[in-house]
Amino acid sequence: MKLKILTFTLFIIGISNSNAQVQLQSFGGNDGFQFSTIIEKKIAANEKLSYFNFSNYYAPYDSISKGAFEMYHVLNYEFTKNIGVAIGNTFTNDDIIPQIGLSWTIDKEELNLNFFPALNYSLNSKKMGIGVYSLLEYTPKINEKWNSYNMLILDSDFTFKEHSESNQYIRIGAEFKKRFQFGLGLNFSESNIESSTVFNSSYGVFAGYTL
Repeated sequence: MKLKILTFTLFIIGISNSNAQVQLQSFGGNDGFQFSTIIEKKIAANEKLSYFNFSNYYAPYDSISKGAFEMYHVLNYEFTKNIGVAIGNTFTNDDIIPQIGLSWTIDKEELNLNFFPALNYSLNSKKMGIGVYSLLEYTPKINEKWNSYNMLILDSDFTFKEHSESNQYIRIGAEFKKRFQFGLGLNFSESNIESSTVFNSSYGVFAGYTL
């Protein structure tokens, strides 16, 4: 786990020196701490090829070094307006999940949408399935310096027989000069364990910064 965190830290340092948009966000919940990054980068000069990354580390307060790590990243090629094909994988503490699918992206002044439905394959369980990842940010302008900040992340995985795991992250607050974000946060998760669905939730406050 320490090696994964070190590799991830070096990755963030490296890509933050490029022209990528990098958003760092921390969340203090009632039962644990979360640190997340969102990276969006146009690669091709014509902006048809882009890179998207969402990385997340969550741990209870009594064992910060033994938390759950996840890195989701894809290369996206836009073959028509807002629609493309995306290929990538997800890294977790105990699994690697390659995937290929479609993309729907919108990038406007007040609206940012990334939606990736895909076929995936778990190297751990040796099963194929369906994954859906989506990020929605809505930041309507209040005045010259302030915006309302609203973010919703949905991350779900299914086998062809049943639901595997889902996570939802909700952030509602304010943004200052398109750089600093802060407010209230909610996390929800659902996991299928021995044919039973286990629900978890966490609430707290968040603070973020866009490089």
